[in-house]
Amino acid sequence: GKPSRILDIYRVCGDLAVSRAIGDREYKAAFNKSEAQTNEVNEWKSPAPIPFETYNEIHGEVHPGIFEGDLVIATPSIQFFQVGSYEDEFIVIACDGLWDVIDPDDAVRVTRNLIFVLGFSAKECAERLAELAGGLGSSDNITVIV
Repeated sequence: GKPSRILDIYRVCGDLAVSRAIGDREYKAAFNKSEAQTNEVNEWKSPAPIPFETYNEIHGEVHPGIFEGDLVIATPSIQFFQVGSYEDEFIVIACDGLWDVIDPDDAVRVTRNLIFVLGFSAKECAERLAELAGGLGSSDNITVIV
């Protein structure tokens, strides 16, 4: 068969792999509050059949399906850092089509080998990482920039 890897992919309620700013309203408090609830109440019960097996396994109890606030938000997590220091070799920016099948350490090892041993360009490295992700069975969009 095809080579494949299994990585832990953390999901919101075992369902949503990527948080998006627009849509996914079943994970937003305002959409799920009943008309009887006042604006001060930020607690809501999920109407969707959400799988809670992981929660049950970790905590040893059944999840009640009641949440407080939004489970996904539009506020990005941003980190600023200066690139180009002697410690920086390259940056790999990719979507979950790559990260679903290749962990960051492996992506760095592959990229480092392609650049410094085989003499690939950044564009060629990105193409090779995308090909590798496809070969490992990624079923999502694969976008890579090196």
